[in-house]
Amino acid sequence: MNKERILALADLIEQQLHTTPSAPIGFTMSDYVHSCGTPACIAGWAAWESENQPDFLDWRQVDFKATKYLGLDQETSEKLFEPEGVSSWFEITPAHAAFTLRHLARAGVVDWAAYGRAALMEKADA
Repeated sequence: MNKERILALADLIEQQLHTTPSAPIGFTMSDYVHSCGTPACIAGWAAWESENQPDFLDWRQVDFKATKYLGLDQETSEKLFEPEGVSSWFEITPAHAAFTLRHLARAGVVDWAAYGRAALMEKADA
């Protein structure tokens, strides 16, 4: 696992607007790439970075390139790129995705629910 790239990707995704696949730019977990070929989800953004930010990203190679770029095994990449336990992939915001990436870098596991638990703990502390 390449923690440096995972953390850099978290920073990059956190800066994006939460959008839809039909948008020209931004972040959404509901598709690999936007309709114009720009990156959309975690895998899309990682593949885009692996190719030095091309003008057009071919969705057919996204999983493979992202997995290799982030140094993930197949099981970890599936858990990261295909979230379980989330009611709708579209509801995953850039902040949620960035939190999950940072948790992966720190703990070595993908845990999409950790974001919600952290938010509940913050409320309890307030």
